[in-house]
Amino acid sequence: MAKDVPLADDLRNFAERTRDLLRLTIEQGLRNDTRPNRDVVHWYVGLGTLAWDVSGSIMRLVSMSDVRAASMLNRSLFEYWIRIRFYAKYPDKASRAIRQLPTRIGKIDTAIVDIRELDALTKDERDELEQFAATGTKIERENFRNGVLEKVMSKDDADRYYDFFYGKASAWIHGYETMLADVLSDHFHRLPNPQPHWQTRRLKANDTAAVCIHNVLDVVDAIREARSLPRERVLNEKWVELQRDLQSRGHL
Repeated sequence: MAKDVPLADDLRNFAERTRDLLRLTIEQGLRNDTRPNRDVVHWYVGLGTLAWDVSGSIMRLVSMSDVRAASMLNRSLFEYWIRIRFYAKYPDKASRAIRQLPTRIGKIDTAIVDIRELDALTKDERDELEQFAATGTKIERENFRNGVLEKVMSKDDADRYYDFFYGKASAWIHGYETMLADVLSDHFHRLPNPQPHWQTRRLKANDTAAVCIHNVLDVVDAIREARSLPRERVLNEKWVELQRDLQSRGHL
């Protein structure tokens, strides 16, 4: 397999411009979105902020040819923009998820309390902790594939996006058996002296950077859609251009 080429400067620069636009879009939403249901705003600001942060990490990783780790983070970016669209479309679910915060925080707080810390608590403090943890026990969450993804796009598009943006990276993230096809392909092909592939040979740095940019543009688009704003004309043209490039490479 041909050696990967360094990250192209035009992709690096375009990524920075899209990340700048994402940050501006988030800040404008915080200032100008006056809808009564603030839960949708909280979701797109929160997920958008994560997308801005994670996309910066992806670009730093691909600049060092750490493509496998960058691809795992691209999976997160994909999920962020899908969830923004989902919560904008179903604001009641956005509110329900946020109402579960005390329950989830209570579970986390209870889980991290060391037994020595429990011994150091007074009876009143222990009673208060137990009461807080008991305020709720059930956490509802939609299955991403069926309960979220297919609610914001057609099933055919959902299948296509899931297989590339989500499914492949999931094998690495969760350690599914399909990760062996990338990490131990020499062994599968019965090559002499098989070696593990310390870096992926299935994805390239520039392709992974382009997917990151695609995802960031989709996050921007999802936030603007949540605010009923049109897509930026220039970035729309670049988005179409980038999508055509990815399609020509067999990634979409």
